[in-house]
Amino acid sequence: MSKRIDHENPFKFEGFCYGISGIATSLFGGFLLFGVKEQIAGGKVGALIGTMLFFGAILLISGLHHMGWGIFRMLRFIIGKNTPRKICNPDLKTMLENNINSTYHLPRGVQYFLESFFYRLSETPDWIRIIALIFFDTLLFSLGAFFIYGLTIFSGYTGLTKLTAPGAIEWLNLFLAFYLFSVWFVAGLKIRSLSKGTISDKIYSFSKWYRLGLLILGAIFFPLFLDKFPLPKLPFPVTYWLIFEGISILLTVIAISLLITLRIPRKEVESSATRENLNWQAQLHPKGLFNSLEALMKQYASDTYPPIVEPRLVAEGSRDKGRFDGHILYETSPIRIETDHSSRLKIPTSAITALSHLSFIWGAYTIFNSLSSNFLLNDLGKGIIVLLFSQILISSMKNFVGEFSYESNLVLFEVDGTYSESVLRSGKGINDSHETESKVVNSDITANIYSSMIKSATLELNGKRYITDMKKHELLKEQIQNHLDKFIKGRRTVANFSNEDLAAAVNITKMNVISRDIEYQKTLLHSKKDQTPHAPPGKVVGEPELLEDKKTDLE
Repeated sequence: MSKRIDHENPFKFEGFCYGISGIATSLFGGFLLFGVKEQIAGGKVGALIGTMLFFGAILLISGLHHMGWGIFRMLRFIIGKNTPRKICNPDLKTMLENNINSTYHLPRGVQYFLESFFYRLSETPDWIRIIALIFFDTLLFSLGAFFIYGLTIFSGYTGLTKLTAPGAIEWLNLFLAFYLFSVWFVAGLKIRSLSKGTISDKIYSFSKWYRLGLLILGAIFFPLFLDKFPLPKLPFPVTYWLIFEGISILLTVIAISLLITLRIPRKEVESSATRENLNWQAQLHPKGLFNSLEALMKQYASDTYPPIVEPRLVAEGSRDKGRFDGHILYETSPIRIETDHSSRLKIPTSAITALSHLSFIWGAYTIFNSLSSNFLLNDLGKGIIVLLFSQILISSMKNFVGEFSYESNLVLFEVDGTYSESVLRSGKGINDSHETESKVVNSDITANIYSSMIKSATLELNGKRYITDMKKHELLKEQIQNHLDKFIKGRRTVANFSNEDLAAAVNITKMNVISRDIEYQKTLLHSKKDQTPHAPPGKVVGEPELLEDKKTDLE
């Protein structure tokens, strides 16, 4: 089943599109592979057969992958009542104390320029900022390539360089088309890596030097190479590929720019938390406050975040005086919510998803038609270009469709202060038969309570979850404060000493008093028995009634 009581499967339409494109692409790949037999029977061998086998296998594998992924997306269980992963911000304590959100970073380098096009881009999650940087970075290199291409054509036209060899312009067009295809192919790899969780640094480093090297090669060495080593004229026009590639880049950038614009928050993101400073002077071990707070937070199905520092008494100067400090951080159970940008993105993401899968089918059909009919290189190149940019859009959609938002509360409780110890003893008399001892801790406690209502977001169901918004939560702070005040007033616990312990000590004192009276009366009876030798057997002369009263009191 694909639905649960709480939420609807948001991947249903995307999975359906994956399934349709997967079935169509698999059929085209299968037809190409089975068409090899007919081509061999017709006497066509060599490059055509190898090309058909290669692209047939590629289309079949891609189609099966799309089909399987689509079924998985449509039948997948959604979060429902299950809680997502913990927040991945490593410094939650600092965030609450300083009213900052480490999810967002100030623009650096080229991001300043990008921020002028997409205002508040820095207030979006990592996967949105990174995908914007990938497209912007790749677009800059593409524009740089067109600029150098124009300078090369201008220098050849004015005579600064020699581009008079036959077919020189066509070879230059082929080089530019190959360069653009390669840089956008690497961009697609980075986008696929992003949708899986992280971007590989090796891919980024390789693409950076790769693109710079190709630009240098094209700007300086390519005209010299054509001048020294004339190349034959190409048997097909490459300008058609170059124009088609430029149109594909433009449409892809427009589609992603539209989605990023709709995803950017309309209002300024808040980063604030409620803070309350409390002071108590009580005969109370500070760890009791942690235990009381834990009992309260369990009502909200809360989870704790390490490191938890429980208050421990650290002696300073003497054995019975010292200091303590500690803190603990809670998050209440996250509840999935619908945000403003999710409603804005619903229709555009569905439309772009459908169009990208349709263009993927078109590209697969173009490759199939070019190889199964007359081996048309123009159509083959066009189909490859369409497949590349369609797959880039399909991979990019995961960063917009697969975002889940949650709402929860963060609570940080900090304590520090000083303490002094004293010992209460009862039953130390020489004739006492019972003894008790209790240690009293007098604490001067300073506590800080931070509370914030947060919104968090995660990419895909099991992705890392980051805080996207923090607001003050006065109500929760007051509830915690009232609970702790009531705890301190209603239960005077001093280490292991309590009102019940005091009552037990009083009882022990009474028992010792009674015990001493009983021993005294027994001694008195024996002494009187010795003084009355003629008393009848079984009768004690002068037996006091006080002994019976003490026994009754003891009982």
